[in-house]
Amino acid sequence: MEFRKDSEVAEWALSGASSLGRDLKHWERQALKRKMGSLIRTAGELENLASSPTASSKLAEARQAAARKYRQQAKDLKKIMKRFGIREEKKVKINEHQLRKLIREEIKNN
Repeated sequence: MEFRKDSEVAEWALSGASSLGRDLKHWERQALKRKMGSLIRTAGELENLASSPTASSKLAEARQAAARKYRQQAKDLKKIMKRFGIREEKKVKINEHQLRKLIREEIKNN
């Protein structure tokens, strides 16, 4: 199976990810990571909107249900990513001042 777009890769993964008979390409792995992030962000936004004081109880309930659906899709996608050996990479960015401070603290502690 050959994919042409990120959405095709995500659709394939969320539909059960049948075997491809090959390793995933770099851009396909990146597409799955982007989809995971998108699902989690969307769920968070819906949860925030559901807790808004201006939302009616019915609307808040519908938003919570939608957020649960997105969270479940993210959970399913995470299992598939694990099956294919794709790990989420969490990068920490620090500026030069923070780096200098960390080095000073490390020198001080040793």
